[in-house]
Amino acid sequence: MPQANQNESPTISPELRSKCDEAVAAIRKCQVKSLDSLIGIGTILNAFKKKLPHAYYLNWVENEISLAPRTAQRYRLLAENLAGSNATRVSHLPLRLIYKIAALETSERDEVLAMITNPEKPPRNEIEAHLDALKEAKKKAKAQERADKAEENQPTPEQLAKQEERREAERAKLQAAKRKRIKDVEECLKSLDSFAVDTLKDLLRSSGPEAFGEAFQTALGIKDDAAPDEAPDREAEELELELVVEELDLSEAAQHP
Repeated sequence: MPQANQNESPTISPELRSKCDEAVAAIRKCQVKSLDSLIGIGTILNAFKKKLPHAYYLNWVENEISLAPRTAQRYRLLAENLAGSNATRVSHLPLRLIYKIAALETSERDEVLAMITNPEKPPRNEIEAHLDALKEAKKKAKAQERADKAEENQPTPEQLAKQEERREAERAKLQAAKRKRIKDVEECLKSLDSFAVDTLKDLLRSSGPEAFGEAFQTALGIKDDAAPDEAPDREAEELELELVVEELDLSEAAQHP
């Protein structure tokens, strides 16, 4: 048994066909009436939005009218942009498309409305494709705008050069501080015995280079109380203290790249 083509409309009696036509007309009237009702709601909302404080308006819409703010905004846009003859022109479109048309900029909305030459048979597919194209174009425009702003925020070669100069100056400052600490170590070695030198190294490691002066004074106090010791190996002790200072310098440099 051959299967019926689903794209072909089954044959019905003329009487039933007439009733279908009447039903379509009745549905169209309801659609127009429904859209007019939504536009009427939007008109009222627009009037009260101008009078009420913003927070009070939102609370009023949600709790007293039981509308989500987004839905209320859609109704307001319908009232602002599709009242009058435009409502009749779009009344045979799905409500989701009508909302999109109402939210368009004036020039874009006029383009879509111009596509509807017969309100009873609007080119739904063409309108939907046009709306998708507008949405995609806006998305690309926003992406390009973000890219342009990101490019504007990139430092210029002159700015990069100045940043490098500042970093180089900071490195030079750290090196100068290192040389000064080493010189201080060399000076203090002349007056410390080996026990005090070991103490100074421990103090430097625990308190950092900024406390060098205090650590040195502490080591001097230890020297005064310590028993006499053999003459220290100054060269070896100087090398050890320089290594301590080097460790501290590397640690500080890591904190200031």
